[in-house]
Amino acid sequence: VGDQLLRGLGLALQSRVCDSDLVSRWGGDEFAALLPQMTLHQMDFWLERVRRTLSEQLAGIPQLHDTERYGVSVGYVDVTPGDGREAAVLLKEADGRLYRDKALRRRTTAG
Repeated sequence: VGDQLLRGLGLALQSRVCDSDLVSRWGGDEFAALLPQMTLHQMDFWLERVRRTLSEQLAGIPQLHDTERYGVSVGYVDVTPGDGREAAVLLKEADGRLYRDKALRRRTTAG
């Protein structure tokens, strides 16, 4: 089922990007997306569409009905031209947001 989840997420991401965007599997169950035309304001709407698309794609997997829970946690960073921050700094910032989002999602689904 884990492989089906990963494929579903990959397809959900690919279906929600523009020609100028880049989405790839980062490793394990993590994906990275470069969305150069997207503003922070648009990010929340985009993420909701990705989550909805994923739910639709996974609806046909019997093993997920009532027995498995899955979620999509996200870390992101806003970069503007001339920002000057190195890639390692940007990744660390996005990773920090990812773990805060995971912790928040665990708290809201725990009880």
